[in-house]
Amino acid sequence: MFKQRLAYIDFLKGVAILLVILGHCIQYTDCNFCDNILYQYIHSFHMPLFMFLSGYVSYKGILQFSSIKKRAIQLLVPFFVWPSFSQILDMKSVDFSVYRDIVLHPESGLWFLWSLFFITVFLFVFDNLSKKIHIRQEYIVCLGVMVLLCLGFVLKGKINFGLNITSWYMIFYMQGFYMRKYQCVLIPFFRKYAFVFFVIFLISAYFMDSLKWGTFLPVRLVYIFSIGYRLFVATMGTFSFYLLGQKFIGDINHNNLIRMINEIGGRTLGIYCIQFKAIKWSKELFVSSNLFLQILISFIAATLISIMLEWMFSQNKYTAFLFVGKNRFKMK
Repeated sequence: MFKQRLAYIDFLKGVAILLVILGHCIQYTDCNFCDNILYQYIHSFHMPLFMFLSGYVSYKGILQFSSIKKRAIQLLVPFFVWPSFSQILDMKSVDFSVYRDIVLHPESGLWFLWSLFFITVFLFVFDNLSKKIHIRQEYIVCLGVMVLLCLGFVLKGKINFGLNITSWYMIFYMQGFYMRKYQCVLIPFFRKYAFVFFVIFLISAYFMDSLKWGTFLPVRLVYIFSIGYRLFVATMGTFSFYLLGQKFIGDINHNNLIRMINEIGGRTLGIYCIQFKAIKWSKELFVSSNLFLQILISFIAATLISIMLEWMFSQNKYTAFLFVGKNRFKMK
């Protein structure tokens, strides 16, 4: 079920990973990146879009434990390999204490891989619970995500094994999951409002970091309102890009640019893992006093390096397994 690759999904994944690289280039180059309007727009929705697309392609109709094993190999292997390999690339001795740090605080490592794995685990648990107590999966998932969000909030700033970011991004993962599950009903309805969503996103994202919540809200509501606003902005951005991508890209493969971005979209996991080092190398190779030029060159160079290294790692089944999450070994 749903085995055929969708060109517009690969295209959107390609766009998303390019935005990730560009956003990180701005973040690591511009000291005032929080005030950079392009960064604000990218940061407001690019990772929610990634999670939405991950949830969308993950829907297979039946959740099986084999998907947990597959995800563990695909996501956790590179998550734990790259910290040591990164130190080796920097010509440093391997400090194994880094593993304590990335487990206790996954955001200090390749957090997306960690969160995506545990989202899969939580969804599997919620699905099995719903079957045992005979309550619709959607209700159990909704309640479960709310509980996880509350736990993440209570444990915020403490050792929580990334629960705060995992619970937050599970919202967008489930949006994609249920968009695929109920696509016959939801897509025709939402497609009519794709441009409306996009305009709302452009306006709301512009004001996201400039609004002064405390000027018109009680202190206790500031955090809740700001989280709700960010959820709204991310959802508008994610929905609009998904719907517009489906509308205008569809299954087009004859356009060279689209085909190139589709190819990048099929390699996003490895590119995500590599792009942090690629950006670092790009900044060292080219230094300019012109901020725009520095970001542009870093983005182009980091993108090309990431794509090239992902391709190189993919040529061998051992490096593909360790560094880019591709398992070509026969599983018993």
